[in-house]
Amino acid sequence: MHQFVRPGDEDFARAYFDSVRFERIDYAMSKLSPMLAAVAGVRDSLLSLSKQLPHAPLDSVHLVGASRFRSSSIDRSDLVYEYHSASGWGVASIEVVTEDGWSAINGLHAERLPRTLEVMNAFTLRDKSFGHYLMIGLMIVCLVTAFGSAVLALFTPMKRRWAWALLSLVGAGTFAFNWSTGQGQLGLLNLLFFDAAYMKGGPAAPWILQVAFPIGAILTLRHVRGTRHTPTPVIEAAPPATPEPTEAIET
Repeated sequence: MHQFVRPGDEDFARAYFDSVRFERIDYAMSKLSPMLAAVAGVRDSLLSLSKQLPHAPLDSVHLVGASRFRSSSIDRSDLVYEYHSASGWGVASIEVVTEDGWSAINGLHAERLPRTLEVMNAFTLRDKSFGHYLMIGLMIVCLVTAFGSAVLALFTPMKRRWAWALLSLVGAGTFAFNWSTGQGQLGLLNLLFFDAAYMKGGPAAPWILQVAFPIGAILTLRHVRGTRHTPTPVIEAAPPATPEPTEAIET
């Protein structure tokens, strides 16, 4: 994960986070980006945040999330830290923007956690809603439909059955489900192989479950059905020719 971060951004973000924790507000204000520093009430927000953060030494600080965006003029890093102190667990999100060689803070958000992100985002069925179980059911149905239609295509005597079998494994229009929060997101233009999938961005990241509409399986099943119901032409043998009678000529 550290390879996604621009060299120096981690140290800069950690130093800024400590400055807010220890209420060095003047220093914190001087490191804000011009756009953020111009926001009304930003100084009061920093002061309020510093009173919520632990002032005691931190037992641990771990980078649990990172992303980077680069263009010709701007280099932006979004860093997420999980920390622990005597007062409990917490998470902090810091956005570092570098422009023309000058680095500044373009965002800071922190909150306390009841336990570690790894435990909070673990895959478990405890205290889950009907929507969570419905999502698992949809994944099973999509997988069975995709693989079932692929097997059926392979064992049906028809042209290009391998191509139809591969097509049956492709789904279109995805629905992504966050297992930790229960929130969903549609991706109407996305394609998904096997019609169902799951992913996890890191040890502390939430599980994301995905399903897709089995359009490939439906097209394959329709083609298989049409092939099986097409009558096979019967070629009948022509009856043997009957010789024409000949007349006898008497002399």
